[in-house]
Amino acid sequence: MTFLRRKLVWLGLAVAVGGVWFVLQAKTDYPPFDPNMRKGELFLIPAQALHPTQSMIGFREVKDRTEAFNRKSADKLAAKLQDTNTVMIIGPGGIPYLNDGHHAVRALLDSNQPNKNVYGIVVENWSDMAPADFWKKMVEQGDAYLFDSEHKIIDPANLPTSVSGCVDDPYRDLAASVCHAGGYAKDIKVFYQEFIWADYFRPLVKWDNSNDADYAHAVKKATKLAHEPAAAGLPGYSLVPLNVNHH
Repeated sequence: MTFLRRKLVWLGLAVAVGGVWFVLQAKTDYPPFDPNMRKGELFLIPAQALHPTQSMIGFREVKDRTEAFNRKSADKLAAKLQDTNTVMIIGPGGIPYLNDGHHAVRALLDSNQPNKNVYGIVVENWSDMAPADFWKKMVEQGDAYLFDSEHKIIDPANLPTSVSGCVDDPYRDLAASVCHAGGYAKDIKVFYQEFIWADYFRPLVKWDNSNDADYAHAVKKATKLAHEPAAAGLPGYSLVPLNVNHH
């Protein structure tokens, strides 16, 4: 065996051992969820157990993500979920609330993956707060979206207890597609930006959501509307089409 071949073999062994170490380390780093976990701690929890902080999601985005999850091996999907780390807030009674990532969690539930566990990080533990104070703080900090598709306020008690109970808002999908098409700039500092744009498009754009071609036409129409002066006050507004490469 030449020196180069010996070096490659040892490198391969090192990678293999490193891979095993990574798997073991990942399991060690993500203990099962506990209501007493503190801010900054990692956790592992069944996706079904996470409570949403909004009632609506975009089913088109969920479908795309579900198909992407189905194409991955179980190990690669687990690695991806660990890399993104779902963020969660522990509320009164020790209830785990999704702070973000509703579409990804719903996609995992809808996927054919046997492992439905979510990897994440606790961003706050407010389990000792009174429910009214908790939801007031959640809304003030942009951690909950308590509106329906008609922009009527939702009582937190009426939120679904799992992301599997979230309903479809096609305009949430439309708003996201317009952003990807360069209609407006994504601003991570703005909470629920897609829903703000969705409400702008609701009275202006209609389509048959069961027809992909009709949806594509709606996206083109909405993208043009996004540059109209009437949208100037919306977050991420641009008078001219944006370079979509930055999305």
